[in-house]
Amino acid sequence: MKSVVISAGRNIGPHPMPADRWEQLRAAVARILESSNAEIWTRDAIGFGQWVGDDGTLIREESVTYAGAVHERALEKIQRDLQEVVKQFEQDAIALIVGESLLVRG
Repeated sequence: MKSVVISAGRNIGPHPMPADRWEQLRAAVARILESSNAEIWTRDAIGFGQWVGDDGTLIREESVTYAGAVHERALEKIQRDLQEVVKQFEQDAIALIVGESLLVRG
């Protein structure tokens, strides 16, 4: 199993996408994890992020994060499916972080 974190921002360029499209994007990411039989630990965690636009302006946006574990063989399909979400919802990118989980004991 591999640990995965997926994060996506709400903006299309410097402007927030409409609320209904934002909900659709979040649901699309959740479906990708569900269809990969992921063990989902964190679902639809809303936060705020920031990035620097092409003109050097700091842009703040709402973001959503999912975390879980998937079989390594599902990673390629998850990446392909996220690429489709990027296109469909006019995103610059969606972050996919893949790693190993460590249990830290006291």
